[in-house]
Amino acid sequence: MDTVDPDDVLGNASFKPTVANPLPPTVDEMKAICEWLINDLKAKSIITIAFLPLSNSLFQPVIRWLLVMPRRS
Repeated sequence: MDTVDPDDVLGNASFKPTVANPLPPTVDEMKAICEWLINDLKAKSIITIAFLPLSNSLFQPVIRWLLVMPRRS
């Protein structure tokens, strides 16, 4: 089973590029993979920031309703 290291920011990509040869990757391949993972992380951040106002506006009425809804015992 694969485990995710929460401290490995670059290891949490949805899709990871693979090397052409399964033997130890070359320095250029490792650099390209790292660069791709960094760009993937940046893209996810941009998408998350873009949708944050939308998600807040969608969930605020629900949260308000939950806060004022009478509690049942």
